[in-house]
Parts: sequence; C-alpha cells; structure tokens
Amino acid sequence: MKTKQLTEGSSLFLDLLRAFSVQLVVVGHGISFCAIFPLLQPPYFPFMQNIAVVIFFLLSGYLISNSIFYNISSNKNYSFTSYFIDRFSRIYSALIPALIFVFFIDYFSVFKNSVNYIYSDAFNIKTLIGNIFMLQDFPFLKHISLKITSFGSARPLWTLAIEWWIYMWFGFLSIKIIKANKLSIFNILFFVFLCIVPAYNIIAGRGNGLTIYWLFGLLVCLLYDKYKNLELKKSIKWVMLLLFLLLAAARVGYTLQEYEGIFVFLLAASLLISIELSSNLSINKNLSKVVRLIANYSYTLYLIHYSIYDFLLSHYKNDFSGNTLFISGFIISNITALVIGYFTETKLTKFVKVKLKGRFVPTTLSK
Repeated sequence: MKTKQLTEGSSLFLDLLRAFSVQLVVVGHGISFCAIFPLLQPPYFPFMQNIAVVIFFLLSGYLISNSIFYNISSNKNYSFTSYFIDRFSRIYSALIPALIFVFFIDYFSVFKNSVNYIYSDAFNIKTLIGNIFMLQDFPFLKHISLKITSFGSARPLWTLAIEWWIYMWFGFLSIKIIKANKLSIFNILFFVFLCIVPAYNIIAGRGNGLTIYWLFGLLVCLLYDKYKNLELKKSIKWVMLLLFLLLAAARVGYTLQEYEGIFVFLLAASLLISIELSSNLSINKNLSKVVRLIANYSYTLYLIHYSIYDFLLSHYKNDFSGNTLFISGFIISNITALVIGYFTETKLTKFVKVKLKGRFVPTTLSK
C-alpha cells in the first residue's frame, strides 16, 4: 500500500469529527443520567453515545491502517517495536492519569455516601490491574473466576480494551508477519493470542461486532485511492454523501440499533466520500484552533466524563434539577479533560514516545 499523509484539510475534518463525536458521547450519557430530553433517547431516538462509538471505531480503522501503510511504504526499516511505542504512548499517557482521576473521584464518592456507590464490585485492585493490562471483558477469563470489567465508574473503558487488542493484532499482522515475513513459532503463537479479542468481537462481545466496524474503517483506507481516481464531479460526490447519510439516518432511525452492520457500512461510505471532499478544506484559523483544541483532549474526556456525571447524580440529584446537573456535568467534564489532557495527551505522550524510542528503537529505524 502506497498511501499518502493526510492533507491539512482532511486532518482538520477528522479532528472535527472526533471532537464532535466525543461531545456526542458526553451529551448522550448526560441526558441519560439526568433523565432529560426523552425524545432524544430510545424508544424515540437511538443512543447517540453508541453512534459516536461506531464513528470512533471507523475513524480508528481508517487512521491506524493509513498510518501503518504509510510508514511501511516510506520507511523500509519500520518495526513493530516503533509501532507499539506509538500506540502505547498515545493510549497509556492518557489512560493511567485517567484511572488515577477515577480512583480519587470514586474514593471520594464512597467516602461521601457509600450507599449511592453502585460499582463496589469493580472498585478494587484486581480490576484496576486488569484495566491497565486491557483485560476488560477478555474472553474466557470468567470461566476461571477472573472476569474483569471496567474499573469503578469508568464504564466506557470496555471499548478501549477492544481497540487496544485490534491495534496490536493488526499492527503485528501488517508489520511483523506480512511485511517482515517472520513466521517463527513464537510469532505464530503470539499472533494467535492477539487474535483472541478481535476474533471474539467479530461474532460476539459488547457492541455487536465492533471488530467488523473497525475493519470497515480499514476498507475506507484500502478503497480511498481507487475512489479518488474515479474523478467524479464534486456535485455528484455531494449528492452521494447526502444520500448515504440519509440512508444511514433512516436505517438507524428505523431499527434503533446503533451497532448494526448496514448502518455502519453506510457511515463508512459517507466517511470515504467526506475525507476526499475535505482534502482541500479551508477553515477560519480561529475555528481551526478550537477544533484542534477539543480534539486534543477528546480521549481524556471520553475516559472521565462518565465518572463525573455519576458523581454529580449520586450526591446532588435531589438538590438540583436535571437540566442544571446536565449542564454542570458537561462543563465540568470538558474543563477537567482540557486541563488533564493538556499535560497528558500532548506533552506526556510526546515525552514518553521520545524516551521509549530513544531507548528501544535504533536511530536509523525511528526515522
């Protein structure tokens, strides 16, 4: 695969989509917690937070595969070690601080009123360590009395574990097996191990096939150049985009199933067209800064917002209206994530990446 780096326009569009989607998650969980706007929830409207999760997996499938293919084609020495460090620094530089935040907010919640705390079974050292090693809902562990769920009130962490194992599986397959063609016994056995979670989430698991939806993102990457070479008129592209979006909206509106193959396929087709249409996108500099700012703390926001809403509703439900709690939770979640994310998602991620590559990746391989 000879892929190109994203244009400034496409990169900005994907950041905009990421920023919008994470706010959709916060709003979706917020209105569910606060029991407001019933017409924006089932049975009248699909769960918007689930739609956002689908978008995240599509984006992840596209971005990760595009990054791998680009690095393989532009650097013959590109290694799985380098890829692992990229993913590890990105994921864990925000995850560990988020887990610490969740620990303290949950600890305070228990101290304030343990009766209202409903996650006692998941608030322990076993679950914390399990989450650090991405063992949330790991298949077969429940059969040996080691079932791991999301830590404490951080309920969205179940999706993170699925993405992590897909990252490792696809990266190892692309770099270590296909590119390097190293079929040693160890590599084969390790690859089989990495297949467990992605394979399980094709046919089962929460989210009804999230691996498939990630692979739809990969398909967007694989088809992008062929689609672009069709040289369709821009007006036709816009009509196609509108048609796919309308069909997707009609599908999810009819089924009320966000984790559903046809719906996600229609979103994937929309993503393919949107990335190409946005390649020459130009947005006001100030607006671009806002989009980048929100995108830069979106991962942290995804990790901590649920715990913040849970804390507010557990202790102040009888003191304030649902609308007040919703707005408060939205603002507090964004401000907290902005502050934490500034140090973790930007500065700490770069620091960890540089240090690890300096230690484990030879200079000639890290270029």
